[in-house]
Amino acid sequence: MIKVLIVEDHPMLVDGLVNSFAKAEGVEVVATAGTGEDCLESLKIYPVDIVLMDLRLPDIQGTDLAKEISGIMPELKIIVLTTHQQKYYVQTMIDAGVKGYLLKSVNFDEILKAVKTVAGGGTYFCADIMQQLKEDGQNHIFITKRESEVLKLIAGGLTNQEIADKLFISPLTVDSHRKNLILKFEAKNTASMISIAVAQGYLQEGGGDW
Repeated sequence: MIKVLIVEDHPMLVDGLVNSFAKAEGVEVVATAGTGEDCLESLKIYPVDIVLMDLRLPDIQGTDLAKEISGIMPELKIIVLTTHQQKYYVQTMIDAGVKGYLLKSVNFDEILKAVKTVAGGGTYFCADIMQQLKEDGQNHIFITKRESEVLKLIAGGLTNQEIADKLFISPLTVDSHRKNLILKFEAKNTASMISIAVAQGYLQEGGGDW
């Protein structure tokens, strides 16, 4: 069962999401929060797999809340559900470690798909956000700040355990990032992933300091 915390200060939207999730299989809303403070308190009480959150909250910007959550609970997966699609917000949230970014214009089926995809270890961006990311960047492969860190350390020859020790995360999390990177670069293995990453400008070729 995927356990979800909804962080949203509009009661009608919260009610709609809670009612829709109640009809979905394999997903349970364990709590809702209308402020960043309530969100952090809820995370102390409830076991949660996914935080589904807005960017605008009464007491804190979603970007700051996402960074705080990622700092406290790096294993927790965050999906943004917002009206804001400006490049600044999208990039800032990706850098903060979010695994999904949806606009509130999407239907519930897509929200549910995003929750299940992210809970399964993937990432999910709605079509409008994906199109923006492709237009904003030279490369069509979009990786998070954490994935970029892992990629550089893999290219430097570090093992999963060494990377875990360096980034203060678990070896299982490193392995998950490695697998996601291989999928994103459509590579057959780690070596071909590094080769593709170098060719597409994600890594600087030559020298020991990646």
